[in-house]
Amino acid sequence: MNTELQNINKESVTKGLVLILLILVVCYSVTLLSLTGNAISLKKLSLQIKKTSVQIVKTEKAYTTLISLIDTSYVKNENFNVVSNSSFVVKKDDIATFSVLYER
Repeated sequence: MNTELQNINKESVTKGLVLILLILVVCYSVTLLSLTGNAISLKKLSLQIKKTSVQIVKTEKAYTTLISLIDTSYVKNENFNVVSNSSFVVKKDDIATFSVLYER
């Protein structure tokens, strides 16, 4: 009877250890897949950031080109009126600390 109990205990311990091992393997696999997925997502995101940066540079270049085309002849051809001795009016804010923007 004593050997029967020892066999049962050995089987229980063996099954328990195998179960713990399987649980650890599953946890390891999930963690590894998660890390791999995050790395792939980060790579895709960095590529998208680079593409967006290129688009921003192209847009800024196009904007600068368009702004450089505006001169007095363009303004007259488009029937805009040129007002001499004019300046923009800017309201001073108590909260604003950008004194360069508000000083003349």
